[in-house]
Amino acid sequence: MVETVNIKWKNIFYMMCYAIDELKNFEYEDIDTEDVEGVNDLLAKLLIASVEQLINQGLFRNYEDTGIITSKPFGRIDIAKSYNLGTIPKGELYCDVSLMDVNNYYNQIIKAALQIMVECNFKSKDKIRKELVNNLRYLHSEFNQVDDIEVDSNSFDNIDIDNASQLYKSSLIVCKLIIESWLLTDKKGKHKQLNLSNENRLKYIFEKFVRNYYKWEYKDAKTSNPTYTLPSRGSRVARNILDMLLETKETALVIDTKWYDTSTDSDANERQVSEYGQSYLREHPDTTKNIVALLLYADSETVVARDYIYRDDDLRVPIYTEKLSINTEFDVIKKNLTDIANIYLKIKT
Repeated sequence: MVETVNIKWKNIFYMMCYAIDELKNFEYEDIDTEDVEGVNDLLAKLLIASVEQLINQGLFRNYEDTGIITSKPFGRIDIAKSYNLGTIPKGELYCDVSLMDVNNYYNQIIKAALQIMVECNFKSKDKIRKELVNNLRYLHSEFNQVDDIEVDSNSFDNIDIDNASQLYKSSLIVCKLIIESWLLTDKKGKHKQLNLSNENRLKYIFEKFVRNYYKWEYKDAKTSNPTYTLPSRGSRVARNILDMLLETKETALVIDTKWYDTSTDSDANERQVSEYGQSYLREHPDTTKNIVALLLYADSETVVARDYIYRDDDLRVPIYTEKLSINTEFDVIKKNLTDIANIYLKIKT
């Protein structure tokens, strides 16, 4: 099993940039990940860094129409309302004015994300370090003139992050990640993603990173993650959803990613990836392609290990394993992924 204390967390952030589309635009050069101890630590650091920059530059304000009673009138004076309110004898008038106000939707969203991170520390297995929680609380207090709002799955429907100012874009990207993760619920209605253990969340990040790396940057094969219906077992319809499938004219490479070591449930893992390969064959019974199944394990060691398990000649699915180090330089991780695909797809470089 990959120990989270040994993880190079900057690499996890780079992986998140592949796993979550919006994070590709996040300005992360100044994020210090040396003392990060978990995913929530990482999210807290990203949020703190982006919000601190906002506060230093000045929170966004927009014009809000409102009414005030004043002895120094400005804006549009409403004599009738002043008379009805009895302000004239006091030397005051009611005025309709437009004032610059920090209480706008952008800032309400950011305040909600800060509150979620503070609250989830009491409920999550993945605790945030005390000094980060204190920073989150302090930043939350800086939004005391901003209304609290309830967030839901529609909270970002009317926010165009791409066209937000560069100053706000980074904060809104992280807020979207935090809020949407918080809103994912399990069957019992409990908040899911931010309450998951590091290991469960890192499995998801690793899988999406590998798949999107191949989709976006590996040009020698087509990458997809198809769903195949399994042979009927009574009235229940079962399906296989492949982590990823890389295809050339000659080869179909089925990859199943695993966040933990091969010593854990290796037989079950081999059966699973074999079934994925067989699903491809059932879906494409006339294919002449070579079908190869690969178990790809994340590993905290700095070496890459390769192992050939077995070949089922009847089903034409050879099964291999690879260990991908996640504690080397990130450019090396990407190069190793390219090399792995080249080897099994027999791409000459």
